[in-house]
Amino acid sequence: MSSSLRRPQRPQRQLNTKSHATITKLYYQAESGYYIAETNRDKQGGFWTLDVVRVATKKENKTLTKQLKQQYINKKVHIIYVGDEQTDEEIEIIDSYIE
Repeated sequence: MSSSLRRPQRPQRQLNTKSHATITKLYYQAESGYYIAETNRDKQGGFWTLDVVRVATKKENKTLTKQLKQQYINKKVHIIYVGDEQTDEEIEIIDSYIE
């Protein structure tokens, strides 16, 4: 008699690419010290929120905010992630890049 052990199969998560989202908003979040970029909303009203820069102070630098807005607003961003975008369940961003 032979027996074999099998590992339980985990559902595999598929890598997805969200291409051509556009950064429409950039702001400073004092609680975290991050400058945050938000993308345009999709058909379901969802959007991406990305940490752009973290600074060591809890006070916004208006000059830096202006420079970052000029650099990022209206730029296309590609996001590679794991998870279900439709349900927002356990989405983990693996990588992102700006055109």
